[in-house]
Amino acid sequence: MTEQNLNGDRKINKEVIEKFLNNFIKGEENKCWLWFGTLHEGYGRFMCNGEYYFAHRVSCLYYNNLIKSPLLALHIRECFNKNCVNPNHLYLGTQKENQEDRSIIYPESYNHCKGESNVTHKLTEQDIRDIRYKKKCLKHKLHQLAKEYNITESYIGLIVQGKAWKHIK
Repeated sequence: MTEQNLNGDRKINKEVIEKFLNNFIKGEENKCWLWFGTLHEGYGRFMCNGEYYFAHRVSCLYYNNLIKSPLLALHIRECFNKNCVNPNHLYLGTQKENQEDRSIIYPESYNHCKGESNVTHKLTEQDIRDIRYKKKCLKHKLHQLAKEYNITESYIGLIVQGKAWKHIK
């Protein structure tokens, strides 16, 4: 197989394919082929020549020769086993499709509810009001607020700018 585009400018070659093929056992066509190499957030991942590769993306390219940026390699809803590399369980899709799939498969942890209605929230609506007040009126620094509320400085910035928690005035 010649070098091909995997992710924008990232290319795979024989060495990447060999490493990929040595980290799972090919099974039945309709069953999951489980990655037994390193996992990152549940997805198979490996390093070759100083670059990280997600195993399901390499699988999609190698077996189907289809990946073209900006499409993603997504798991079909009947599978969505993150460490599955069976190309029959993968398809090409957009980021929007990926988010829709995740909201269906993991509704309890990935929802579109705002604020305290979102099960993953760390802050309360009162915290948001306090953060904005402390920044605007008391002139607190972003790093101080981040430390106080145990969240990132960049997220504090989004709250203060009204880009996060938009529904709280």
